[in-house]
Amino acid sequence: MGFYYQNFLTFFPPGSANVEFRYPIFSPAARIPIYDLRDTGKIVRECFLDPKKWGNSQRVPIVAEQLTIEEICTIIQQVTRKNVHFVPLTYEQALRKLHRETVNILKWYNDIGSADDQQAAKTNEIWPKMRKFVDWIKETQWLVE
Repeated sequence: MGFYYQNFLTFFPPGSANVEFRYPIFSPAARIPIYDLRDTGKIVRECFLDPKKWGNSQRVPIVAEQLTIEEICTIIQQVTRKNVHFVPLTYEQALRKLHRETVNILKWYNDIGSADDQQAAKTNEIWPKMRKFVDWIKETQWLVE
């Protein structure tokens, strides 16, 4: 499973003209598998509807996109029209702000990378209507004022 778009809600105070994105990242090339939490049930439903295709103990990814932190910041800036400044946090700094499990997952993406760069494509085979990050921002009006 990827990192939920909804996790970004905890990073930014509402009403900011400029956004300082303090986030644990150690490699600018690291791709973070992300998706809308609300799409989880649709993937699970499709797997139950076709267990011959998606069963047999195979791993089923739930990923809409695999984006770098730069791509994430660019999308936020384009949709919200806010200046987005990325400030990388060290592992120790991140632990002061975020849950240890979340930080460890992000550390995994940085240190090792996504287990499969085709996760989004595989998820799309199961449910081709996964919400993209840009659409989630527009739909939720997150940071848009």
